[in-house]
Amino acid sequence: MKKTISFLSAFAFILLLFAACKNQTASPSDTASASDTIVASTSASSAHARQYLIACIYPETTGDYWGVAYNGCMQALEELSVQGVKGYCVAPANTEDAALQTALLDEALAKGVDGIVLSPVNADAVGAYVTDTFTEENGCPIVLMTNALNADSPWVRCRALEDIQGMGEDAARLAEQATDGQGYFVILGTGMFNSSWATTETVSSGYLEKNTSMKNAYPMEDGIWWSKQATNELTAQFLQDICTSHPDEPLALLVLANSDPTLLDTVLRTTEALPARPQNASLYIINYGFSEKTYAYLQDDRIYGIIGEDPCLAGYSCPYSLLEYLLTGEIEWYIANPYCVLTQDTLDTAESQKYLVNMGIDS
Repeated sequence: MKKTISFLSAFAFILLLFAACKNQTASPSDTASASDTIVASTSASSAHARQYLIACIYPETTGDYWGVAYNGCMQALEELSVQGVKGYCVAPANTEDAALQTALLDEALAKGVDGIVLSPVNADAVGAYVTDTFTEENGCPIVLMTNALNADSPWVRCRALEDIQGMGEDAARLAEQATDGQGYFVILGTGMFNSSWATTETVSSGYLEKNTSMKNAYPMEDGIWWSKQATNELTAQFLQDICTSHPDEPLALLVLANSDPTLLDTVLRTTEALPARPQNASLYIINYGFSEKTYAYLQDDRIYGIIGEDPCLAGYSCPYSLLEYLLTGEIEWYIANPYCVLTQDTLDTAESQKYLVNMGIDS
């Protein structure tokens, strides 16, 4: 395959943009000029390059996260089509059905795709399929996006996953900022058996214990209230007990349960029904996960801050990362997907405004 130096230089440029996205979002519209450079620099050699076919297979293509990711993915595929790269993005009709998603993988292999961007609906079931099905004869490179995959397969060449370390530390920094590093904190997590997100929650706890004077208001066992192991009623009672036990010092509630959209509403409903706290003992809520609803809560001062993933830029960058591997044979094993930290004080910054555009918010 004929490759030009200018082509690789342009890819290096766009990948630098992606690498800079921890805590800094560059919207797909901002990177379009870089893609234009790629198109211009490769036009002379495109006739000598084979047409790549890329499949992007998601859990779904609608909703707060995947609908936005789909938009970013389709923008990237539209740009790449100018260079002769063909691609498509699909998802199973049922987001819980691993068999439907593996059927889409079967279909992709039958089409002879050159590579796949995959976000599995189930780490074990889809992982077993990849291990068993992607052989030396019919396999193709996989860029794993966002969700984990339990697969022993050499075809998984890159994991573009959430920056759980960074997000955990930044959630803790928001709690420290809100309380001046004083008082108490409580971490509400997803579940101890979700190892990836449990890391985020233990990182937050560890940061606060090491770097601030704050004390864990729930020092039982591992010091985290696991929402998946409790009903909303038990969580509400837990919060009532915590808030009334520490009425005279600042209290930060870190709602880090990424897979429970009802938890934040339970937290707000419970805490807002309690007696007013003294001004020097305010309660601050930090939430993991961005949506139009959580954005409205932030604007209304019902929560203090948001740690928000950027699915648009993740969806946009993964097809480019896969094509870079197809062209060069090289790719980073781990790529941290971008995210943004939002508070009322930072909503007007360029970083936050780019993020809100990516998330489809007209601010």
